[in-house]
Amino acid sequence: MQSFWHSISGRYNTTERWIGLDYKSLFLDPVIAKITYVHEITHSVLGSNTDFGLATQTIHSLLPHIASIDEVDKRKIYEKLYESQLFVQEGSASLMEMLMHRSYVGKERSIIWAFEHLPYDYLDRLKKLMFVMDMGKRYREEFTKKISHLAMHTGIRKAIVEYDLFKKPNNFISYLDNEDNNPDKRFMKLIDLLHYNQFLVTKDVREIADRSGIKFFPDVTKRDVANFLNYMHDLTKNKHYYFTEDDIKDAPQGGLVIQQASNNTFIANMNLNIVESSIALWEIDDIINYSDVTEAVFVTRLSDDWDYKSRVENLLNKKYEVGFLAFTRTCEKYLIGLDTVELSRLLKNEFNGKTLIVKWGLYDIESKDLNYFPNSRKPDVVIYNTVQDLRNKFKSWFNKNNKADYVVLNASENHPFHSLVLNVSDVIHFVNTFGNKDIEDFIRDYNVNLIKTKPNLINNFRKHLNNLLSIWMGLDWDVDWYETMINKEYVVYRK
Repeated sequence: MQSFWHSISGRYNTTERWIGLDYKSLFLDPVIAKITYVHEITHSVLGSNTDFGLATQTIHSLLPHIASIDEVDKRKIYEKLYESQLFVQEGSASLMEMLMHRSYVGKERSIIWAFEHLPYDYLDRLKKLMFVMDMGKRYREEFTKKISHLAMHTGIRKAIVEYDLFKKPNNFISYLDNEDNNPDKRFMKLIDLLHYNQFLVTKDVREIADRSGIKFFPDVTKRDVANFLNYMHDLTKNKHYYFTEDDIKDAPQGGLVIQQASNNTFIANMNLNIVESSIALWEIDDIINYSDVTEAVFVTRLSDDWDYKSRVENLLNKKYEVGFLAFTRTCEKYLIGLDTVELSRLLKNEFNGKTLIVKWGLYDIESKDLNYFPNSRKPDVVIYNTVQDLRNKFKSWFNKNNKADYVVLNASENHPFHSLVLNVSDVIHFVNTFGNKDIEDFIRDYNVNLIKTKPNLINNFRKHLNNLLSIWMGLDWDVDWYETMINKEYVVYRK
């Protein structure tokens, strides 16, 4: 399930724990890119390093598989989880964003920017925390280190088991209505106290809780966490591994929390909106009709756990094994489901010569076909979410002394967005990063396998890269982005 917590330019996924940054919204302004990153990192930290956040992740992951709770009640649970932590999540993320912005442009200009650019609901929450902007450095650091975590330190994982809160959905909802258990209500009491008693941020968290009138919960034990995981998995009625205390790792601390969140960050077109903006087609002849105006196609495998897959196949009396998305330079998107034979025929005939884009799971280096789709053709572009995904794919191949050409691109001077491009047998392997550390580490580790090259020597590199940037990063189809990135002085348009 997609996270409720997102801004126009960024997104945090609660279930899969990834951060997504929107390339198009952020590539023109490095400062806004950096503060948006901080906003989403805050969600990740609160989601993966607090009792309430960790409980939310498990519930989001397993609730769809609990048959004893109907869809209406599941929706109520999702909504209540969202409502119970909306202020502490978005308020804290916006505050951290503004504190970072302040370090670049100063307090006054940062506040002006917030009033001019933040949506009303975000601004309304931030106003309640604006007093933190007036604190001295030490007090600000104490506030950001303690207060959001204290609000979300509710002992929820222990309580869910102890009170059997998922036996009836209303039990769980009633539990969250209690002000002792509701992160937002706890957060409001904390900021009401600290607004006028700022020195208290230096006190022990138990004393802060007592002074604010919120209940202080001791840390849950590893046994509590194991019991919670077993309780939730038991509700799914599926066989599962039985968790013990030995399976529970210590929560990451300090910089390690940030590093783990950073490792799960990818940069792409967060506003692609395939379902809402594409035109669904049902007959193969219909997609062929658009082949002459198609610039690129994106292919993805439809797994057996795709919602409604079997129902649609039975209704239409055909197999749906692949999703086929065709893009035109005038921004139309045409979506159709195909079987393996149909896909292979289209790629080798009507859509031969169109930029073929896939994610890394659908292609192995130097293969002649896509994985799962024999007799198709190799892709022109393979996309990776992170450098670690790229490492996992190339490690064994590089260990056999194979070589790849590479080039590094960046959005603009001093911008945190970088792109690593590898070329193997005229297949482009592409990954975006926030900052260049992961790219530099990759190049250092595999320097004997990598050959720095001039990318325009790759067959059709310009065409495929420009199509990729227009799809995967959401950039304008009329601009020659490759040439624009190279010269850095003026915009070059496609011919």
